[in-house]
Amino acid sequence: MPKKPKTTYYFSRWAKIRLDELNNTLEAFNFMVDEPSTENQEKTKTALDRVYRKYSDFEQTLFKEGSEKQPDAIRAWEELETVLEAFMALTMSEKESFDIRAMAQLRGWQKTIDYYVAEVAQASGQRRKNLETALKKLNQEKDAAARCLDIFQKAGSESWRGMKQALIDSREAFERAAQKAQEDFSSASN
Repeated sequence: MPKKPKTTYYFSRWAKIRLDELNNTLEAFNFMVDEPSTENQEKTKTALDRVYRKYSDFEQTLFKEGSEKQPDAIRAWEELETVLEAFMALTMSEKESFDIRAMAQLRGWQKTIDYYVAEVAQASGQRRKNLETALKKLNQEKDAAARCLDIFQKAGSESWRGMKQALIDSREAFERAAQKAQEDFSSASN
């Protein structure tokens, strides 16, 4: 279960990470999955429609006002995750599913790093040094997560449960690293 983000900013960051990951997953899906057989076309279409409905539900919770916004968004994300996993189970092997999800997470890491690289490029003096240190830590975390995911990608015979846990661990590491980077960048800006 996703952890509740600490503040509104971190909640927004959490939601953006989730949306980026899902968009990367769906984009990768389009490149990796063959055209479904005629007998599976209707099931695949129905399952994909469910994914997009849950995606829309998740997005709508992000625009809600009030104290229930975060719990509703977390609940909507969990429902979306369940529907996405069912869709992927219908259309591809566990290994292909893992590969897509791992690639999506790594693209999300890189997108965040690219954002901070641009911040560093605009800084100077001590602030730039502090930001470079924070960026270096974020890159190290990404590299560690990439190595872990790579081990599971190459293993192939590992259990789906182990692969799924690696994805969860990678996502949590990314969220912690992104939050820490944001804190470091914020304190370096002061």
